[in-house]
Amino acid sequence: MAGLAISPPLSLTFSSRARNAKPTSYVSLNQRNLTRRIVSALPSPYGDSLKAEPLSANSLYSSAGDDSKVRISFQGIPGAYSETAALEAYPNCETVPCEHFETAFQAVELWLVDKAVLPIENSVGGSIHRNYDLLLRHRLHIVQEVHLPVNHCLLGVPGVNKEEIKRVLSHPQALDQCVNSLNDLGIQRLSAKDTATAAQTVASSGKKDVGAIASVRAANIYGLDILAENIQDDANNVTRFLILSREPMIPRTDRPYKTSIVFSLEEGPGVLFKALAVFALRSINLSKIESRPQRRRPLRVVDGSNNGSAKSFDYLFYIDFEASMAEIRAQHALGHLQGIPGAYSETAALEAYPNCETVPCEHFETAFQAVELWLVDKAVLPIENSVGGSIHRNYDLLLRHRLHIVQEVHLPVNHCLLGVPGVTKEEIKRVLSHPQALDQCVNSLNDLGIQRISAKDTATAAQTVASSGKKDVGAIASVRAANIYGLDILAENIQDDANNVTRFLILSREPMIPRTDRPYKVITNQLKLMVPNSNATVFSSDKYSVLAGRRSWCAVQGLGCFCIKKH
Repeated sequence: MAGLAISPPLSLTFSSRARNAKPTSYVSLNQRNLTRRIVSALPSPYGDSLKAEPLSANSLYSSAGDDSKVRISFQGIPGAYSETAALEAYPNCETVPCEHFETAFQAVELWLVDKAVLPIENSVGGSIHRNYDLLLRHRLHIVQEVHLPVNHCLLGVPGVNKEEIKRVLSHPQALDQCVNSLNDLGIQRLSAKDTATAAQTVASSGKKDVGAIASVRAANIYGLDILAENIQDDANNVTRFLILSREPMIPRTDRPYKTSIVFSLEEGPGVLFKALAVFALRSINLSKIESRPQRRRPLRVVDGSNNGSAKSFDYLFYIDFEASMAEIRAQHALGHLQGIPGAYSETAALEAYPNCETVPCEHFETAFQAVELWLVDKAVLPIENSVGGSIHRNYDLLLRHRLHIVQEVHLPVNHCLLGVPGVTKEEIKRVLSHPQALDQCVNSLNDLGIQRISAKDTATAAQTVASSGKKDVGAIASVRAANIYGLDILAENIQDDANNVTRFLILSREPMIPRTDRPYKVITNQLKLMVPNSNATVFSSDKYSVLAGRRSWCAVQGLGCFCIKKH
């Protein structure tokens, strides 16, 4: 938990040879041109290290596997899931705990450890975007991956039963993944720095009414009873970890490899399509594609002719493809990619409609239903944040409901520390907010030594603090929330990233009729394409357009077409 002292972190390094995972190798191509930098590749179904120039078969050599004991750094303390992933990859390794992910990287770079393990993606929570940023900032190579099934356990001090647990500590993502089970038990959720720290805290406190969500290994290390196993809402919960090393893996062609790259693109019609086509033309399968707003310049000013004032996100694109860099087709694909011209890879509602009446809803789903039942005219939906990335659950809602996107709003984030009237920020000992807001203000809160507690959303946090009247409890919320609930603003813009922007979508029952007099954006959720033959004809109805021919067809389901708002 915030403010809790843990054993001094050294650094973690993992090399993964997961027993139950497919062999994986990643290659990294280091290129001074930041806009076209390839991050890494590893062998498994994957590849090896890339060079700025296409590799030739003569430049490759085989390397013997390292079965000796290695030192692997990981973020957290003993019992963390990252440590389990390290031991899954190297059963005889020595694990080295680190306080921060950044420290785990630095431990490898300073030769304090051999490898580091890094969680990069979860099947429920999606990509861990901050760790993608670390891959860019540090020159380590991905040499393996581990797929670790998640087993969230409810832990308590010896002799307690689960009905006695009133509060539970864990990492915000673990709490979110067990929300149904915890609601059934009526347990209050409290944020901790990570799952293992939560287990350590419960063990040291000895309190019978406080539990933790952590792993079986954490229970064994800290002498806690396992009150329930697999309490996560999704039984198929899996986390993907990367093993990082100072030296790249040398790609070969004798087994499947995966290669990971990152690049950015200049604005222009069809540029992303051209970038992806270099792989399709060579029958190279893409196993993952992820877009991430660039942190240094999240917004660019463009219009249809690149001369206007409409604002659009600048993206980095992360791609995993199934090919070894020892293969000529992969070398040609990257050479082709580098040769593409330009290759370089309620407040929101008021912003869009200043005079509108806003109608609060308990869930995002309820907001959709309110539009469908004609109770309101439109709904606003947060879809992406320049720091936290895409909000995957809201993309799922776009698929389940037949509403049309008619506008988007880019809202700069101003996280404020709020307190009851008359209090100072130094008096605040605990702060409530949405887990993502807490995560985005971690440095400021650590400097103040404030404990973080999860709330449903930022406004609910403000309302809770106002109704409690406690001077030692604060909230992270907006200026508007402070004004509504009569709280003092103790500090503004406490988020770690000053360029924090959230993108919202405005949804309506009726689509916007597109024109040609201003820039527009079209969003689709399905695309199947084959080259049509000469007899192809076009059919269209409502949200579907179908291009059909004798043996080929194209089907596109649209989510919306909307004007790019002028600022």
